Amino acid sequence: MLSRLLRRWSPELMRPVIRLMTHAKITPNQLTLTGLLLAAMTGTLVAAGLALPAAFTLLLSGALDALDGELARQSNAETPFGAFLDSIADHYGDFAVYLGVAWQAVHAEDQALMLLVVVAMFGSLVGSQIRSRAGMMGLET
Repeated sequence: MLSRLLRRWSPELMRPVIRLMTHAKITPNQLTLTGLLLAAMTGTLVAAGLALPAAFTLLLSGALDALDGELARQSNAETPFGAFLDSIADHYGDFAVYLGVAWQAVHAEDQALMLLVVVAMFGSLVGSQIRSRAGMMGLET
C-alpha cells in the first residue's frame, strides 16, 4: 500500500535516488530482496513488541518496494522474472508482518487482533488470486 502511494506521489523525489542507485549498479532485484528482508525484520520486531523500530523497517521496506519497479523502468531493466520476484516478495513480506502481529495477538490473548490478522491474510490472498485470475483471462485490474 505504501509503495503504491509513493509511486503516485513522488516520481520527482525518486529520480535522484534512482540515478544514485543506477550509478552504484544496484539492481531492481537487489532492492526487492532487501525489501523482503526488511519486511521479515519488521515481523520479527513486531513479534518482539518493538513497535517503533518495526514502523521504521516497515517504511523502509515499503520505500524499497516502490523504488524497485521504478528503478527497473528507468534503467530499462524490466524482466518477467523481476516482476514475478517482486510479486512473490510482496506476499512473503506481507505475511511476515502478519505473523509478527499474530504472535503479539497470541501472547496478549487478544482475540480481536487475531481475528483482524486472519481477515487481513485472507484479504491479501483473495486479492492476489483475483488479480492473477483476471490477468489469465485478459482482464485489466
